[in-house]
Amino acid sequence: MNFSISLTTPSSGEEDVPMASKMTILIVDSDQESSQALGQVLEKAGYVDVKTIHDPWQALAQFSSLKPDLVMLALNMPQLNGFQLMAALEPVTIAEGFLPMIVLLANEHPNAREQA
Repeated sequence: MNFSISLTTPSSGEEDVPMASKMTILIVDSDQESSQALGQVLEKAGYVDVKTIHDPWQALAQFSSLKPDLVMLALNMPQLNGFQLMAALEPVTIAEGFLPMIVLLANEHPNAREQA
């Protein structure tokens, strides 16, 4: 797989500053190997503030202090799945404004893909 991510802020006469250097990305996945690989891909792409949490309850507890700009989360996690985590974060994200989320799907049922 080859990933290429390049985001820059609009030019204002100053040297362009990559948006990646300003974003906080939170990865929530109980699969440590997958989340570590994804974190490495993002860091190679220039994202410098990538946080990985393997326990969805911990992600929920730390969410307000982390203030992520993007959440990437798995659906299949023990105790609290991705849909439940999204529902638990909804009141916080509505209060804070829009929060983009990317759902990480492996071989999920087509209904799960549609619901995500």
